[in-house]
This record gives sequence, structure tokens and C-alpha cells, in this order.
Amino acid sequence: MQSMTGFGRGEAHDENWEISTELKSVNNRFLEVNTRLPKELGFIENIIRDELKNVFIRGKLSVFIVLKPINITAGAAHLNETLAVVYYRKLEELSVHLGRSEPVLLQHLLQIPDLFQSEGERPDEEELTRLTRESLSAAMDQMLAMRRSEAEAIRTDMINRLEIIEQALNEIEQYSRHNTRQEFEKLKERIYRLIDAEDRRNDRLEQEIALIADKVDITEEIVRFRSHLQQMHQTLQTGNEVGKRITFILQEMLREANTANSKTTDIETARRIITVKEEIEKIREQAQNLV
Repeated sequence: MQSMTGFGRGEAHDENWEISTELKSVNNRFLEVNTRLPKELGFIENIIRDELKNVFIRGKLSVFIVLKPINITAGAAHLNETLAVVYYRKLEELSVHLGRSEPVLLQHLLQIPDLFQSEGERPDEEELTRLTRESLSAAMDQMLAMRRSEAEAIRTDMINRLEIIEQALNEIEQYSRHNTRQEFEKLKERIYRLIDAEDRRNDRLEQEIALIADKVDITEEIVRFRSHLQQMHQTLQTGNEVGKRITFILQEMLREANTANSKTTDIETARRIITVKEEIEKIREQAQNLV
């Protein structure tokens, strides 16, 4: 069981390169991966995505990777002087055209991409792939630990709220039994006022009154609700991909609560049903953060 919120960081290095990877994840209906890589690692982007898809199921993942040369020859570069002169002249022309008097400074040129170009052999892709995967693996392990820890906190909160619901349900059951009998007596008294003594001895009349009073009985709803509670406890003990199942069970619990609320005429029962619905909504909000 995992939360969809997490962070992880990993590093790897050898005598030539140092690679650091940061992972961030937030809620998302599906798995979405966004990467920000240095151009030297562009060739490995698909490998990074595949690694993440093998581990994570849902969530919006952001991947930030930084590559630093350790050995000066690994990241050796030279200035493209021809390109620098061209940019310098173009910037001076733009300054004149705009009627500005500010001189073109070195810091302006340093912001131009591709002004420095790598020289010598291309970086060893096999070496960079190995280091990137090591760094990514460490970041994923850290983020997984964080996501599982947060999921455990959510599980504990859900169990506590289920206990509140169960307590309310026990009270609802007690009040509903009294309410059904009370409604029967109310209907009986009302009807007896309208009919003569002879008709009062009619067994069929009492049966009809009992059928009408039975419409406020919520025993079936309570039985089904208890079944859903049991399913919730079982689901919270399972592994991955519980978020959608929990959401579905909560929908069924809410359906039973709404049906019971529409049938009851007892104020105390109605108050406790409101408590149940409030706790269901709080659990639903938590479930949205679970894989």
C-alpha cells in the first residue's frame, strides 16, 4: 500500500562523472512522468521512464537529474569564438536599433546556449547509463519508503474513522429497532381513531399497519453496511492498488447511509447517520492519495 505523495534523492559517481537524481510525486489519476535531463543524458530518457513504470502505478512523477564532470577531461569544452563574435555583433546591432546605450557585456554572452562545445570523444553512454540507473534506483528506494510510510499513516487514520462509523452504526441499530415499533404504535393509534371497535379486531388490519411501519425499518441497510465495513478492513490489509477499491466500497457505504436516512423518522438515528456520512467523506479524501 502506497501513498502517491513522496520525495526521493539518489547519487552515483565514478572517477569521471557525478549524477544526482531527485524524484517528486503527487496525486494523479494515472501514471504521468515528467523528466528534466541534461542534454548529455537525452539518450537514456526512455530507460528512465521504463524503470519508473516498472515500480510505480499511479501518480504524477517529476524527475530532475544533474550531471557533473569530476575528471576535467570528461567535461572538457572549448569556446566557439566564431559563434561568440557573431552573437556579440548581433547584440550590438540590436542595442543600436533599440536606441540603447548599454554596452554588451560578457555576462550577456554567457547566457547564450552552445557557446561552449564539448571537445574530444563523446561521453561513454554505457558509463552514463550505469551511473544514472544507480542514482535513479537510490532515489526510487527513498521515495518508495516515504510513500509507504505515509500510506501507513493514512491506513491508521482510516481504521480510526471506521471505528467511529461502527460505533455510530451500533447506536443506529438500537434506535432503529425502537423507531420501527414506535411507528407501528403511532399508525395503530391513528387508524383506531378513525374506525369502530368492530374493525379493530380485524387481524388483517394489524398486518397492513405492520407492513406500513416496516417501511421505516433499516435492518437490511445496516446488514449491508456491516458487510461493506468488513470489506474495508480486508482491503486495508492488502498490498498495492487499494485506492480505487476503497473508493468503490465507500460509494456503496454512502448509498446505504442515504437510503437509511430517507427511511428513518427518528431524530437520533438521523444525527448518527450524518456522523457516518461525515466520516465516509473524510476517508474518501484520504483514499484519493492512495495507489
